[in-house]
Amino acid sequence: MKYYYFDQFDRRNKNSSRTKFFLFLERIMRKKFTKKKFPFLKIYHGSTWWALTQATVNYVLEFTDANPKFVKFFRTSWCPEEAYIPTIIGNSDIKNNCKTNLTYMDWSTEPAPALLSFDHICLFIKQKEFDGVYGKYSPFFARKFRDDSLELIKEIEISLR
Repeated sequence: MKYYYFDQFDRRNKNSSRTKFFLFLERIMRKKFTKKKFPFLKIYHGSTWWALTQATVNYVLEFTDANPKFVKFFRTSWCPEEAYIPTIIGNSDIKNNCKTNLTYMDWSTEPAPALLSFDHICLFIKQKEFDGVYGKYSPFFARKFRDDSLELIKEIEISLR
């Protein structure tokens, strides 16, 4: 969060001259420029898969409108979508009402997250709770499915009844 990043290029395309240029520029800037004033008490981060109440959405929108420095800070941050809303909520009283993750993701593969398979069904039948970075949780959603996963989804729905 303390460094400046650009978003006008594809970071995964390491052969692109555009990518090489912007990555080089970011490395140079890192040595000379850092963000010194954070417009919040603490940085929070996490999944971009949320279940938010209307009151929380209203709070985030009102906070965004009232705090242009906060928005500007995140505009040049790395993966701002993983910290923007969690930081707003985490630095507010709403944090006390938050529940842990509702989405199951398997991070045990490379690249992660894993595509869900029939092997996961056995896991879901055996386990009702999972350990996550935010504590124990019982998933209500899951990711990541292949486009042709209709049979897998049907099997999960049957198994969990």
